[in-house]
Amino acid sequence: MSKGFNITKVCDNKIVYDDHIVENDFKTVIVNAPFKSTNVVVRVNDFIRRQDFKNETFIREDISTQVDGTRNTFIVSKGPVFNGLKLGQISTRNEDVVVKVYVENEIVQQGSTGQFTGTENFFYTQAKPLLRRNEYDFSTYVTLSNSLDQADIIRDSDVIVKINNVAQNNLQISNIDSNLGRIQLTNAPLTTDMITITYCYKAKIKSLDAIQSSVTLKQIPLLGQKVKIGYYSSQSDGWYLTNTSRSLVPKAKDVVFYNRKNTDRFYIDKETVSQTKFIDNQTFTTIYSPILPLYETFNSTVQNTLNNAVVVYLNNTIVPVSAIDPKIGKIKLFQKIQKNDIVQVSYYYKTDIQPDRISLDYYVDPLYCDKCTDLTDFVDYTIDPMGNYQYIENEAKLEQDLKKIIVTVIGSDKVATWFGTDFTKIIGKKQILSIQKTKIAGEITTALSKLKSAQVQQQNYQVVTDAEFLNSISSMSIQQSASDPTLYTVDVGVVTQSGASVTAQQPISG
Repeated sequence: MSKGFNITKVCDNKIVYDDHIVENDFKTVIVNAPFKSTNVVVRVNDFIRRQDFKNETFIREDISTQVDGTRNTFIVSKGPVFNGLKLGQISTRNEDVVVKVYVENEIVQQGSTGQFTGTENFFYTQAKPLLRRNEYDFSTYVTLSNSLDQADIIRDSDVIVKINNVAQNNLQISNIDSNLGRIQLTNAPLTTDMITITYCYKAKIKSLDAIQSSVTLKQIPLLGQKVKIGYYSSQSDGWYLTNTSRSLVPKAKDVVFYNRKNTDRFYIDKETVSQTKFIDNQTFTTIYSPILPLYETFNSTVQNTLNNAVVVYLNNTIVPVSAIDPKIGKIKLFQKIQKNDIVQVSYYYKTDIQPDRISLDYYVDPLYCDKCTDLTDFVDYTIDPMGNYQYIENEAKLEQDLKKIIVTVIGSDKVATWFGTDFTKIIGKKQILSIQKTKIAGEITTALSKLKSAQVQQQNYQVVTDAEFLNSISSMSIQQSASDPTLYTVDVGVVTQSGASVTAQQPISG
């Protein structure tokens, strides 16, 4: 007797490993789907990240507002201070904290007063050791190789020596000893030269109260000096959910991290398109490319980029885009551009940065469930209380076979390539509704005819009962959804060889 596994739809509407990258703010992930519950699992590069996750982060804090020229004790705002070993230990060493003091135009010599007699070609800074003046570097000492040329010294050098208000380049500075604060020049200055130096030094710490978040220095920074403190603080490195304002899906959520994550997705806001960028009076290229789609995941490619991924402004008015080649950033407009028109474009483009992969597990309504997109009733086998697979036969098996052949995409079964239907050539096309229904009915009729032929051949090696054997189609009703024109519900009635009626209802889409 013919029988088969009882297959049922057991779907929890859970989306698993939906990989994203953060937006250009380095913190936000646009999920573009409404969460059914707040039971969300977030992974960063395959490691689960709790909402309340804490991490010992190196903080660079500007405390210049506390400098008054008389005090040497300063309070950090994100204490207590940790030792940075990620073991949850409060700092017990002064070395765990770095204080950088920025000195601007310290006078080395003026007139006959100072370190020079006209023969020496070196001098010492008032404070030491010398650190790089980079805003983010709290550990690297100055070396002469950091001063590359005149432009670098004037713009962003670690040590700027000026003689009579003229900055010296690397050829005029022969040596720098960071630990001693010793600066050696190529030539000895005159006793009448006015010499100033701009640098940054690592202040010596007298004491540290990690619990009270206070740091006491041996030196007293001068009024007006910029002072920064680098220290480890236990900060939230988790995430939270918020209602999105950038998704077209109602009630969609965003995942927002407290701290920055890496992204290769950068946003260009109103890039002005020069006349040289126009290939003709309708087509131009962007400065950066490739252009990314609005919502990007790790599976996204430039082929996913649609026309709506760019916003083009013509004389400050948004205009539609006719075509886009995202790989090279080529955009074509419907309008022809005149000589004095101002064209601007906003878009996301891809950089070479390796982004963090954000994976999410979350629950959604069936409408947004990836496992339900085929609208099938069959997802998993049914298991009885004893742990055995359940079987069905006779009319129940025929009903299941009817649903399966209607919903299966023809050719997807590599063994029985004939099994299934293809509604993509019918649904979604511009046709009169009655003609669409007729074509859908014809596709189903053809599929059921093939099923009956298969049952005839099956009898050669297996018993097919009269209660399971398809005899004829007795009725067929096709209804279009009022809310979604690409969704139909099919009700099919058939008669078995035994004379019994079997009905099956199945949603279908293109």
